[in-house]
Amino acid sequence: LNERGGWNKPVAAAAPAGYVSQVSGESLAQGYAEALRDFAYRRGQVALAYDDAVHHMGPGGRALFGHDEVAAFWGRLFAALVVQSFAVEHLALQRGDGRADRVALRWRAQAVHAGANSYGVPTGKPVEVMGINHVEFFRGRVLREWVLLDDVALWMQVLAAQA
Repeated sequence: LNERGGWNKPVAAAAPAGYVSQVSGESLAQGYAEALRDFAYRRGQVALAYDDAVHHMGPGGRALFGHDEVAAFWGRLFAALVVQSFAVEHLALQRGDGRADRVALRWRAQAVHAGANSYGVPTGKPVEVMGINHVEFFRGRVLREWVLLDDVALWMQVLAAQA
């Protein structure tokens, strides 16, 4: 198993020297990034950042609708993980041109697997989570959200901790 990569993979390496990612300073993009950071630290309120009719596509092709389902997704994820640090690595805003305003966000969180929820029995071990989110806005609130998490890498870290 370890010959093919196995359970003991290192966390993702830092970006190559000289690479500078874009981090938008625009308030719409910064507001979304701050909302996500608040979810990570268990203090966010979905109703403040998301439209009532939000459509969320998450890991595993799960489609969620409305505040309650989106709040449950973020709540389950961050109930299993106690986030120690949350970093925005890329944040870009693209304005309308006849379409909704859009934000792309790449983030990384260092956490401890400390909650019994989405990832089995808590191990107390450190894990790294990487995510990419794309969103469309309607009147300044998230109407559509696509979330990609490296769920396999997260499971590998949790299972390695249990082995």
